[in-house]
Amino acid sequence: MKKKQLKVLLFIVIIIMIIFNLLFFYFFGLDSVNSESDKELEEFSLVTRIVDGDTIKISNGKTIRLICVDTPEFGERGYNKATLYLESLILYKKVRLEKDISEVDLYNRTLRYVYLKDLFINKEIVEKGFARAYPIPPNTELCPEILEAEKVAKSAQLGLWSGEYD
Repeated sequence: MKKKQLKVLLFIVIIIMIIFNLLFFYFFGLDSVNSESDKELEEFSLVTRIVDGDTIKISNGKTIRLICVDTPEFGERGYNKATLYLESLILYKKVRLEKDISEVDLYNRTLRYVYLKDLFINKEIVEKGFARAYPIPPNTELCPEILEAEKVAKSAQLGLWSGEYD
C-alpha cells in the first residue's frame, strides 16, 4: 500500500510541475528564457508586411518603425511610392534589426535601424527621395548618415524633392 501511495504522490507532483511550467510560459512567454537562440531571433527577422514607407511588421508580430525616417502618411503625396519602394526592397526577406537607445516609440512600435545584407534600408529610402530624415532624440546615432542621404536626394531633386511626385 505504501508503494502505491508513493507512486500517486509522485504523479501528483509531476502534474503540478507541468502545470506550473505551462502557467509560467503563458504569463511570461519565452522572452523570459535568456538563450542564445532568442537573441538571434531578435537580430534577424522576416518582414511579413509593409505598413507604410517607414513601418513594417515582422514574423513575430512586432511592428517596427524605422529610426530617423519619415515618409508621407496615407493620402499624402508620395505615400504609395514610398510604400511600394520599401516593399520592393524587403517584403518577405530576412532583415537585420539594430537598436539605438529606446526600445519603442510613443505608439509602442519597436524602433530599429533595418539592414538587408549590407544595404542600410533607413538610409536607402531617404537617399532615393522616398522619405525625409527625421531625427528624434535620443535615437540619433546613425541619423547623420541619413541626413547626408537627404542632402543627396535634395540636390538631385529625387522623389519628394522633385517638382512632380505622385
